[in-house]
Amino acid sequence: MGILIVFASLKGGVGKSTHAAALTAGLLDRGHTVRAIETDPQGSFGAWADETAAHHESLDSIFMDPKEADFESTNEQIVQLCDGPDFIVLDTPGNANRMTMPALYSADLVLAPFSLTEWDIEGFNRTKETYQKVFEAMNEETPDSFVGLYVGTVRFISNAEREKLENLSETAFIRKGLTHSPHISNWVEACRTPAQLDEGILPVEGSRPISNAARNKAKNAIYEYTSKIAEVFDAENEPKG
Repeated sequence: MGILIVFASLKGGVGKSTHAAALTAGLLDRGHTVRAIETDPQGSFGAWADETAAHHESLDSIFMDPKEADFESTNEQIVQLCDGPDFIVLDTPGNANRMTMPALYSADLVLAPFSLTEWDIEGFNRTKETYQKVFEAMNEETPDSFVGLYVGTVRFISNAEREKLENLSETAFIRKGLTHSPHISNWVEACRTPAQLDEGILPVEGSRPISNAARNKAKNAIYEYTSKIAEVFDAENEPKG
């Protein structure tokens, strides 16, 4: 069975779909096979994965409709979809729909992006509490598989922000996510992995032009971020599930 990585946040606008796309791209460029699963009706991650998969034999893209979901059957379907590829990257919506709970329960790793604003921190804490409640409802011990992804800005972190991050680190495992930057936004629009762009595969039609410098900055950021997530698995002998 492949490793299921679920991106979750009960607050929208935190870069969840961008982080899902970047990790998918980084894993593909490391030589892994990946299945992208979209459960967010907004479909940003799914649209990226559909376009990227059209030019990448190691990626397939699936949409699961939350309108048709119930906990037991959805959990069973997710487990079935984990058979085959090395990694499964599943994006959930910015609220708790019928797909969110079974996805959290099935996950080998839950990644929750957040920035250090009051609203993002509140959303992060609610996401973490929801994750815990899923296992409480099943009368099971909550796994140590929930990781916060700190989304930085282009400026240096202030002392006050550093203190907030240190406080959050006392209650949750935190890893550095991507930094807000134009080159990441341009890369997402291209719908290609960094290696595909290096190989000369053209970006999707209609996307904004991406310079060589911006492409290299995006590639370095994606590869560094992917390595930090890979460290989570390297620290354990075997992921849950």
